[in-house]
Amino acid sequence: MLGFQRWFLPANFSTLSTGKQIQSKFLAVNTSSTLFWGPGMITLAFYLGAPIVALIILYGFIVSMASAFTLKLTGKVRRAGTLFVGGLFIMFVAATTVSHGADFGGLIWIMMLPLLALNALGFRASIITLLSCLGLLLSLKLMPNFGFTVPKEMSDTNNQLFQYLSLLIVTPILWAIGAAHYGLSKSALRKEKELNETKTRFISNVSHELRTPLNGIIGNIEMLKGEVSGKEAVQTIEAVEYSSKHLLGLVNDILSYTENQFKKADTAQAPYRFRDNIDKIISNLRPLAHKKSLSLEVVIDDRVPHLLVGNSKQVDQLLINFVGNAIKFTQKGKVFLKVDCEPLNSDEVRVIVNVKDTGIGIS
Repeated sequence: MLGFQRWFLPANFSTLSTGKQIQSKFLAVNTSSTLFWGPGMITLAFYLGAPIVALIILYGFIVSMASAFTLKLTGKVRRAGTLFVGGLFIMFVAATTVSHGADFGGLIWIMMLPLLALNALGFRASIITLLSCLGLLLSLKLMPNFGFTVPKEMSDTNNQLFQYLSLLIVTPILWAIGAAHYGLSKSALRKEKELNETKTRFISNVSHELRTPLNGIIGNIEMLKGEVSGKEAVQTIEAVEYSSKHLLGLVNDILSYTENQFKKADTAQAPYRFRDNIDKIISNLRPLAHKKSLSLEVVIDDRVPHLLVGNSKQVDQLLINFVGNAIKFTQKGKVFLKVDCEPLNSDEVRVIVNVKDTGIGIS
């Protein structure tokens, strides 16, 4: 936008949502365009001998400027948009009433006002504006049937000339602005959504990956607590344990938040290498078992496919929790992970995971 158009943007523009920013730009551009077509239309109306129409257009020009200053000074986008669209609607109603009824410019504002409302206020306001315009046109058409006459300030020839020139001056400008900004708004909102999804997915993945090493750290701390002696050493271990658990809690909170924000994608079924995931999990947990002189054994049924479709994050976390707890509460002996498979049909299998240990066990 040009500099004078930027001037109409509110001071809080950078803090507005993407949708409000787009509406603000649209109002600023339209106000700037009014500076071009407003004086031209007023001059044309006076030239064609229609001073009342000229004054009505002047009213619309003033309302348009008022909406611009409302936007600039208050930052209330919806209030400015309502003033802008409502003012133009009243302008066209008045101009239509005093000049040839439905024959004057009806096509202009039927084409323009709903589009202006769409970009300035949204889809619902656009529908309301369109219905209002159609209702007014119908009323003006029916007025003669009930004995009402519509005054004609301009002659038929001048009215026709004014209508054609109005179309020539106003419609291309507003259509170009409206269509461009509607396309920009869709593009900007789509990019914002994609960016938010990318950020959420990244945070979710990082949080998920952080939990495995943190569980390993906490498990090692649990072992160290039973091996260290001395008050100072015990206090140090307890401080490290507290900080680690606190960090794990923060990571879990972040993951829960991102899962709620991105629930659809996070719970979506996707292909993943189940056997590879098990190998990674066991590799991360094996040092904990080794520290406690435990045997960590894994047996996977040959029928288990290498590639499965499901929610790998939830499955991985379940495996980490159960195998990690088995190691944590087993003092001697072994932890045994067994994965079985039952084919259900040509496309589905039931995977059964058993975690056994020689510790105190769980039900």
